Amino acid sequence: MLRYSLWGFFVLSALNVKANSISPERLVHGRISDSSGSSVEYCTVSLRRLSDSTIVAGAVSDSTGIYRLSAAIRDECFLEFTHLGYETLRLELPVSRNDNAEIIRDAVLAARRNPIDEVSVIGRFIERKAGAYIVTISGSPLAKDRFLTEALVLLPGIRREADNTFKINGRNIRTIYIDDRKASISELQALPAESVSSVEIQPNATSDQDASSRGAVLKVTSRPLADGGYRGSIQTRVGMLGDRFSNTGFVSPISMRYGKFNFYNYLGYSYFDESHEYIKTSEYEDIEEIIHTDERQRIHHHTFSELFNIVYEAASRHRIGFIGRFSYASSLPKIFAQNYYYETKRGQSPGNGYYESKGSLDSYVWQTAVSYRYEMDDNGSEFTVDLDYAAGSADKNYRYAAQPSGEPEAITAERMKPRSKLFEGKADLTKVFNDLITLDVGAEYYNRRLERTVRESGNGLTNRFQYDGQGIAVHSEGGFSWERLDLVAGLRLQWDRVDHLTSGDTGWRRKEYWRLCPNLSATFTIEKEKGTTFDVSYSRDDGYIPYDMLSPLKVRENEFRYNVGNPSLTPAKGSEIGVTLTFRNKWLLAYNCSLGSHLIQTLTRIDPDDPRQTYTIPVNCASMTGHSLDLSFASGLTKWLRVNWSLSGAMTRHEYLDRIVRSKYLMLYLMNSIQFSEGFGMTLQFNAQSSNENIEYWHNATYALHASIYKYLFRKKLYIALNCINIAAKDNIVRSWNASETFSDYRRHLSHPAVTFSAVFLFNNYNGNRSTIRTDTIQDLKNEYK
Repeated sequence: MLRYSLWGFFVLSALNVKANSISPERLVHGRISDSSGSSVEYCTVSLRRLSDSTIVAGAVSDSTGIYRLSAAIRDECFLEFTHLGYETLRLELPVSRNDNAEIIRDAVLAARRNPIDEVSVIGRFIERKAGAYIVTISGSPLAKDRFLTEALVLLPGIRREADNTFKINGRNIRTIYIDDRKASISELQALPAESVSSVEIQPNATSDQDASSRGAVLKVTSRPLADGGYRGSIQTRVGMLGDRFSNTGFVSPISMRYGKFNFYNYLGYSYFDESHEYIKTSEYEDIEEIIHTDERQRIHHHTFSELFNIVYEAASRHRIGFIGRFSYASSLPKIFAQNYYYETKRGQSPGNGYYESKGSLDSYVWQTAVSYRYEMDDNGSEFTVDLDYAAGSADKNYRYAAQPSGEPEAITAERMKPRSKLFEGKADLTKVFNDLITLDVGAEYYNRRLERTVRESGNGLTNRFQYDGQGIAVHSEGGFSWERLDLVAGLRLQWDRVDHLTSGDTGWRRKEYWRLCPNLSATFTIEKEKGTTFDVSYSRDDGYIPYDMLSPLKVRENEFRYNVGNPSLTPAKGSEIGVTLTFRNKWLLAYNCSLGSHLIQTLTRIDPDDPRQTYTIPVNCASMTGHSLDLSFASGLTKWLRVNWSLSGAMTRHEYLDRIVRSKYLMLYLMNSIQFSEGFGMTLQFNAQSSNENIEYWHNATYALHASIYKYLFRKKLYIALNCINIAAKDNIVRSWNASETFSDYRRHLSHPAVTFSAVFLFNNYNGNRSTIRTDTIQDLKNEYK
């Protein structure tokens, strides 16, 4: 009995010692400011033991200077506050007998006595490697009081085009990912820079990209959320074009984490009242006639989109995700043109007529995707599987009325109903052997089906075009690092089969293609601390299979013009060589050489049945050699002014239909970001481009000046901005002609100033360091009719 009593005593004593040795987690929080009282964001806070400075816990302050961390505090500790712009501060924690008491410690930081050279500051946030470079946005000076798109255009080599797309080193960024999910420009624009952990930019093609859509890639990784954490915003805008209302809309992206579940939802609506004015002159030599046209277009657009994503962490290394997407787009276009007819040889014999088209276009898209992720080790090795299905439909219903000179009015109607179904599946294995060697292998399968029905009231005919395409690809890519050299080499083998059928065909037409696409990128680091590197890249880029251009069915553009496809088209072939020198993360000099053959060129021809009618048709008829040179400078000139200036030039040589066309052009891009005070600033953007000639096409020199001013209010919970477009701009003039030069067309697009006011309400509670994860969608649906 005594033996059992002693045994029970020792067990109870051990349990009591263990219970007393475990301290509950205590919450430590406070606000960090500078000597003027302004909030200090992205300050690193470390909880350390006083005895040996061992880190117990850590956190980073948010945009309002607030930090919070939780830890089991068993020994005497102190807080260490570090920031690149301020002196390091240490504060001892008060001793409390209440283990459950919160600890509140505010901190006031003093400005650094010896400021760090900006090159060193920015260099700490940029990691360069072969084929890509990674920018740490969180804590970077670039992120302060900016949205992500405003921070991106301040990075070396990146510029934003007039259509809100981006280029890196002169190459188009074709794909955008946000947390491994394909995303749109709208989603990118909705992200505050402070909500982003890092951005990876791949200027060169990689082997996991489809042979038809290889190019630069932008990958965004969001800041982590812990259990119960959330972030989001509600954004709205209203705009005017000239002296009238033009657009409004709202978007609301929200992310949150609850236990093992990660949620993401994006809801958006937009309305545009789009208006264009054109002055056109068309000359027909065969019938000795000139037609002057004053054309006005007005289109009402409504777009609604909803995306929901949920990821479940089934185990520590296993994640299962689901995504659902629905979008609806509606447009009500109306075109009215007043035409004036002149005979070229008999003197002026003016006649006049008109053309009017109006109708409706409704488009629906449904998409669902599932994914599985298995993290094989702590080095970054993983195995992934993605399955993606999407379906879309549209209904185009147009009415046309025309009255040429001296002829009765003619009214026709056209209805078009395209339907599409897309499925894609892929599996990838990435193995990180060590810091020097990585290997990625994968396989893909896709199937795309399209059906387009056109019914015209004039002849009562119904025509149909059907397309069925499928393909299989395998790819492999290896990475190797040795001292200052980083090397990535990849290879993609892809097989595609295309079947299509048009009304009147006796049977399906079939084409098969085998494509082998290598890629190579090498980076030599000259000065790691200063950010000086030399990059060389090569990639082969076979053009996409133009399933949307194969249909020979007519699509009317206006009274005198329509478009048709070409069932005989084949994919173009091309390759690209790039050389880039980056100096101290400020200067960038990039050279690109592009080679292409069997290029698809849209040519203008005259309808043999009606000499006033022209039509466009895509043809494999061109080859091209192009050279481009980009020089850019991105840096902070003062504490309140940061710039990204670039000068680009290009020379191309096209051969088509036994003709040679040489063209040259220059482009100037000036982006200036000004911060007057904390939370208050503006941007100025100026673009200018010289005139340029291409195949059957020429446009004049143009320029445009845009500006925006913004202000954060209510402790940076509310963001308001005023954007001014085309403060100063030159009208765009375009001239086109056909190969035989029996037809020419002159069009002047009138530019009008526009103003948009936007307001954004921001809310977040990161409260931890676990990442929000999203399901990867691996295909896109694009509107067949724009």
